[in-house]
Formats: sequence, C-alpha cells, structure tokens
Amino acid sequence: MWIRRVTVTALLASVSSQSDARAATRVDRAPRLNLVTRFGRNIADAFTGWNIALHAGSIASTALLAATPADSKTNDFFQRHDPLGTAFGDTAFIVGLFWHLGIGLGIYVSGLTRADEETIGAGAAAIQAVGTTVLITTAQKFFSGRRAPIRTRCGLLCEGSFPRTTDSLDFRFDFWTSGFREGRFYWPSGHTATAFAFVSALAAYFPKRAWIRWAGYTVAALIGLGMISGASHWLSDVVAGAMIGHAIGWSTGRGFRAEFDYRFGEKPVRTEAPTGSVRWRIAPVALGEGAGIAVQFTH
Repeated sequence: MWIRRVTVTALLASVSSQSDARAATRVDRAPRLNLVTRFGRNIADAFTGWNIALHAGSIASTALLAATPADSKTNDFFQRHDPLGTAFGDTAFIVGLFWHLGIGLGIYVSGLTRADEETIGAGAAAIQAVGTTVLITTAQKFFSGRRAPIRTRCGLLCEGSFPRTTDSLDFRFDFWTSGFREGRFYWPSGHTATAFAFVSALAAYFPKRAWIRWAGYTVAALIGLGMISGASHWLSDVVAGAMIGHAIGWSTGRGFRAEFDYRFGEKPVRTEAPTGSVRWRIAPVALGEGAGIAVQFTH
C-alpha cells in the first residue's frame, strides 16, 4: 500500500512542479516592449502634471521674445556677424532631420539582435518620443501659422525658400488654411523639439547614466543653435521646441522605464493566476496510523 501512496504522491508532485514551471514561464514570456507601448498613456502624461508648466512656458516665452526685440536682434546678429558660419546652420538642419531616428533605430535593432529587453525598450522609447513630437509639433506649426525670419546669407538651403518676414509677430492662427504656400509653419522648431525629445527619453529611461544627459543635451542645444544660425527659426521657436520636446521625451522615457521594470524587473511579476481562475495545491495529511495527501482548490 505504501508503494501506491508514494507513487501517487510523486505523480501529484510532478504535476505541481509543472504548474510552477508554467507560472515561471509567464514571467519569462512577458510581452516585449515595442514602438507603440503605452503610446496613448505617454501622450497623456506629456500634458499633465509639471509638464503643463513646460507647455505653458513655451507659449509665454514665445510671446515675450517675439513682443520684445529679442527675436529680431538675435536673428540680426547671426545674419550679420555669425561666428559659426553658414555651413554650421545648414549642417544642423540636414543632420537634425535624421540623427535621432538613426541612433534610436540602431539601439532598437541591437536590442532585438541580442534579445536584450532593456536595450529594446530604450530604442523603442527614443523612437516613439521622436515620432510623437513630430505629430504634435506639426499640428502646432499649422495652428500657429508663423513665418520664418529673413535670411541674408545664402548657403545650401537658400534656393526654394518659403516667404520670410522681418516681423517676429507674423503669426496667423487660422487653423490650417495658410498651408505651405505662405510658408507659415515655423513655430515651434521641430528640429529642436525632436532633438530634446530623443535625449530626454533616453535620460529618463536610464536615470543613472549622467553621460547621456551631458552629451545628449549638448548635441540637442547645438541643433537648436544651428536653427538660429541658419535663420531656419526665430530664437523663440527654438526655446519653445526645447520645452515641448523635453516634456514629451521625458514622459515617454519614464513611462517605458516603468513598464520595463514591471515586466522584467528583478522582482517576479505577473505570477498570480488571472482573476476568476482556479488554483490548487497539494498538502500532506495524517490519517490515523498512516499518511496521505490532499489537494486544495481555491478560487
């Protein structure tokens, strides 16, 4: 009889270990972070809390810099006495179109190649931050209807330029009707916004890596300076772009970090059975002079 009891106990113990293995598999197979992870939530986060102050600041700073001589005098200085040279502004404009997406895609693919979930999340966060910023700033550009400042020095980008203005208050809030024909799509600076969004996303995702902040924000600031140097934007466009980009990027990076920690952190996650399912366990019981086993079910 004791042989049968041992056999039954071993069999049920085997079933129990298989159940534990399935629970562990649920942790190992947590959904991988991707380019649309938390997309809606990240956008909502970018416009709540302290980020409201950044968006409000982008508007207030523009009103101040445009209404005072700051915008006009800054543009005049760089057009007459630019210490950086025409090539700097042109280079910043061209490189600023793709540098962040190239690096972000490289990080993402590197993570996929090595099955490194943390690196995958970093690349996805950076790319999503840039993409979200493009969508939001494009809407803001056509809503605000601002023209670019006058360019007096010609470089690679002079030919085919849109109409420009000497009036830093040349806005037209006409809800999309200005279009490309009048060249009214310059507030905020998309180059600056996406640069800061990219860096802020990585800085928030890797909060302990100070070199990302030092190196990244330096490059982002140079991109913004290039927009002013090449008369691609007013000073206020660049300041607003930095604020907006940081709000979106930081919220996106922080959201991805939280999601990564939840799915793949050191503490096991999602090992609980789904709500409403039945769980069971085996326990030994005493039966007079012998012993046996019991199976307990819980709901």
